[in-house]
Amino acid sequence: AEALTLREAVRTQFPDDADLMDMLPDDEDASGGDASSNAQDGASSSESDWAYPIRPDGSVRFAAHYGAERVREGVSRGALVEGVIRLNPYNPLEGWVAVSTGSRNRRDERPNDDEGIQGSREDILIQGIGALNRAMDGDTVALELLPESFWSAPSDRLVDRDTADAEATGAGSVQKPSTSLRRRTGRIVAIVRRRWRPYCCTADEATVSRAAPGGVGASVLVTPADRRVPRIRIKTRQARELAGQRLVVCVDTWEATSRFPSGHYVRRIGPAGDPDVESEVILIEHEVRTAPFSANVLECVPPLPWRVHKEDLAGRRDARELRVFSVDPPGCRDIDDAMHVRDLGDGLVELGVHIADVSHFVRPATAADDEAARRCTTVYLVDRRIDMLPKPLTEDICSLRSGVERFAFSVYWTVERATARVVNVAFSKSVIRSVAALTYADAQRIKDDAGDTSPLAHDIRTIYGITEQLREARIARGALTLASNEVKFALDEETRRATDVAQYEHLETNHMVEELMLLANTTVAEEILRAFPRYAVLRRHPPPSAESMETLTKTAAAVGIKIDASTSRHLQESLDLAVREGRPAFNRLIRVHTTRCMNQAVYFCTGNCAADQYGHYGLAAKLYTHFTSPIRRYADVLVHRLLAASLGIDPLPANSMDVDRIVRVCDEMNTRHRNAQLAGRASTELHTLLFFRDKEVEETGYITRVRANGVVVLVPKYGIETILYLVEKGKASPFVLDEGAHCISGKGVKLQIFDSVRVRISVAEPHTHRQRLELLLVSPRVPGAPCAAPAGGAGAESAEPEPTPAGAPA
Repeated sequence: AEALTLREAVRTQFPDDADLMDMLPDDEDASGGDASSNAQDGASSSESDWAYPIRPDGSVRFAAHYGAERVREGVSRGALVEGVIRLNPYNPLEGWVAVSTGSRNRRDERPNDDEGIQGSREDILIQGIGALNRAMDGDTVALELLPESFWSAPSDRLVDRDTADAEATGAGSVQKPSTSLRRRTGRIVAIVRRRWRPYCCTADEATVSRAAPGGVGASVLVTPADRRVPRIRIKTRQARELAGQRLVVCVDTWEATSRFPSGHYVRRIGPAGDPDVESEVILIEHEVRTAPFSANVLECVPPLPWRVHKEDLAGRRDARELRVFSVDPPGCRDIDDAMHVRDLGDGLVELGVHIADVSHFVRPATAADDEAARRCTTVYLVDRRIDMLPKPLTEDICSLRSGVERFAFSVYWTVERATARVVNVAFSKSVIRSVAALTYADAQRIKDDAGDTSPLAHDIRTIYGITEQLREARIARGALTLASNEVKFALDEETRRATDVAQYEHLETNHMVEELMLLANTTVAEEILRAFPRYAVLRRHPPPSAESMETLTKTAAAVGIKIDASTSRHLQESLDLAVREGRPAFNRLIRVHTTRCMNQAVYFCTGNCAADQYGHYGLAAKLYTHFTSPIRRYADVLVHRLLAASLGIDPLPANSMDVDRIVRVCDEMNTRHRNAQLAGRASTELHTLLFFRDKEVEETGYITRVRANGVVVLVPKYGIETILYLVEKGKASPFVLDEGAHCISGKGVKLQIFDSVRVRISVAEPHTHRQRLELLLVSPRVPGAPCAAPAGGAGAESAEPEPTPAGAPA
């Protein structure tokens, strides 16, 4: 009998199951997966062969990927380098690959892991569809460094996906701006490891409308929610039914003769634009685990109601007589930390931090521990929380709620009240009974009320006085005070939709709690490193690269600010002096820009990192870890186990003495932590868009990036940062870009980075599935640019917001 293909066999058995057929790859693509697995060796290095894969007759021919053996040989002799491709969110035709310029560049080196690597890292510019050569964001790639005659500069224009698709068909694929800011440039010759994942997409209406109803599968282009990902071609018999729906699509292959990757339909999420559907899209895009906790996990949770029994007190300090209280954001139910202070006489006080004893309930090698290790972190969206642990633990058994007895892991310092000098430190497991669960605003109100002479008010003022001295000493050592675009939403209690949005205000009590938690984290870091020099889980913040600091200093110089970035202390001093009279937002903008020049802080295992790389640059700390939030971070659970073992309370689990395993866990925690941050930001963007769906508001914004065809504008009041086009798509720019001065000029107008502009904020719907916030320029007036007429009404006369610097990255 004649052999059947997979699709033919499934169609024979399930002729009416369209969903099942759509989940299968095309027969001709069935062998596709990792492009490097079946790629051909021998791609030519001639620019005409690789730079312009889309030919004048419309045919497509990307350069063939090198085979695995040729890549290994090229890397070993230094002809090729490897790294992870990160695409520019403002231009999907452009990306960067960070490569090691030191002594190591091995095939088995983990992406994004610079622990223990001697030497520095350099960002290589990859520009144009030909040089990208079918790589997608997050892929590990092999690249050839091009000779200096091929070096280019980052694109001087803002490019969306539609424009990128149009430009990719012509010679604009490789852009060589006439600028002195040229960078080392490369081209991708192989995909070492694909980072393909399920993508949330929407069917392209134009191709759906051409699909014949019923019949054989129609070829449809679907548009991913992630703007860095190219459109994906799928075949489906349900094209008409899927129009306007959010879908999950997987990529199967990207052939050298195709402009787009090919994939298959997995499942339908729901109608595009629905708030709950869009929140699910965010969770899927950021690979957040949302499945209900399994029965095995729930079996690890003690039954409710839970209470402390007499036999539980063995080995614990009874701290129930202490006046312990917590300070958190409003509505917080997963209370990780609490504090106390008491007078010891002779100018000394006992200062205590009490952290939820999660490791008592989440034991090693249990289903609950395994699930927490997979999730790594609680994810906070604007309207919901995806817990790392089951809710009975996070909101009840472990949560340090007021008026109930709870287990804690405590740190006690003996401190000189006058100088905040730590005289002694002790650790213990404990049982506490919190007397109050305050919000930051509650604590601030009590602190500021001179008529409040209660013991609790005395405690808050004492702790605040000590932490202010600790903060001043930390900043004197070189800790940075940076800033972000954090906003808060007021939500309707029933619909959970935003009724208001505003900048998040950091109170003095925010800084008080932050400083106390920093002290706890640094103290615990010292203890676990002393006890376990090879197995400690710490958190490091690498210094910014020289390249990033050069960018910062040149940007600041363009607006008349001198930045000394030679040390973190000099950088902080420079930031303090970066002010403009009559422009209170200016200093905040400089700090936001500085934040973006920083590296990401990461978890690491001390057995896999040189000791001189342990430090935390932003906090000016020699050692740092995360101990204070075990309800929502798995790293803190590991640190609790290390601390308990160092004190002889519990033995250290065997898998916590396996350096390779600890390294893998740290890598996973770093990825999940970053994804959780990005998911939170995406949720903020979504709810901001929902807030503006039925309104237009005029507000002050500030230019944070300048390009030849537009600028990127930050509107601090709403936390919005998006593109403001000054040139209609498809038209030549009349402006002259001065990249050194970070400004554009033309038509009698000059716009420079950090300049203020008035913008009209509204929601544009160019496609039903691509609603987006749109900014139109109100002032200054730019002849011929897409502008909005000045309008009165609510929001039209908002004052310039005051700066509210936040803490350094932790």
